[in-house]
Amino acid sequence: MNDAPEQEVEEESEQRTVSEVLVAARERQGISQKDVAEQLFLTVTFIRYLDEAQFQKIPKPAFIKGYLRSYARIVSLNGDEVVALYEAGLADGEGQSDMRDVGHERVDSSSFTGPVLQTAIVGLFVIIMLAALVWVLSSEDETESIAVEKPAPVQPTNVYESPSEVAANERAEPTESIDAIMSSVDSEVDGEEELESIEPFMEPITDPADELTELTPEPTEPEAVLEPDEVTDVTDLKEVTVTRSASSKYNYITVNAGGFEQLEFAFSGECWLEVTDGDGDDVYGDLNRDGDIVTLYGVAPFRILLGRATAVTLRYNREDVDLSRYMADDETAKVNIGG
Repeated sequence: MNDAPEQEVEEESEQRTVSEVLVAARERQGISQKDVAEQLFLTVTFIRYLDEAQFQKIPKPAFIKGYLRSYARIVSLNGDEVVALYEAGLADGEGQSDMRDVGHERVDSSSFTGPVLQTAIVGLFVIIMLAALVWVLSSEDETESIAVEKPAPVQPTNVYESPSEVAANERAEPTESIDAIMSSVDSEVDGEEELESIEPFMEPITDPADELTELTPEPTEPEAVLEPDEVTDVTDLKEVTVTRSASSKYNYITVNAGGFEQLEFAFSGECWLEVTDGDGDDVYGDLNRDGDIVTLYGVAPFRILLGRATAVTLRYNREDVDLSRYMADDETAKVNIGG
């Protein structure tokens, strides 16, 4: 670890991104990416992502600020100011172009050929034929409903009568009396009034739209979908608050991840610490140094990764935890606790 005093980032930034500031400070001190990775207990790939501002490739975005703060300490920069520069870059949209491009693909113009075109033509032809058939049927119904029967021509009673006989018949006196004729006329008039009082019957004209509705298949029921409150939103991150305070001997870091189970880490040297809670959320990740005391409240069970377990003592709910049985040969340790 470089013990040189931390420098102000404002002197380094000068319109540069956080990655450019870190790389410039690292190269000025002659430190390689491998050196930084070894001191942070990370891979060189992680350091390269930080140097190239490819933050979207880091698998645990919740730990990016912790990586940057720890990186800043190694190259003698102020960690809080480096994190502030990173947040300012996010607000300006820097380092996010790759993430935006992932969701936008260029769609070229396309043409329909082969079976698709043939199917479209056949479908159009069928629709035209159906429309024509409906129109013809509706026209026939309308014609039949409004047609009026012509009265049949009156045939002469005796087709063999001569003109003289016809004239003689016309001059002949009527055999019926005037009263009988008038009564028959009255009865005919009454019959006509009765006929007029009867409402004429006409078949209703069929609307072509109704026949089209009958030909149209009924829509099928849509598949059931989950209501918005039934869908789990996996993009929302748990709200975690981190407060820091210091005394003449210790640096106190308190992490509140929304639970009542307690973890206490006391550091006697440099060690990378990652904690994932029982909900599967990454609630803490940072490089801690001698004198740091981290107290974390969250939801059990916890998955803990220690980059250098020999430099840490751990207590769970105020009871000591023996880390030696979890420790690997390279002094790293993976601990599952609270299950």
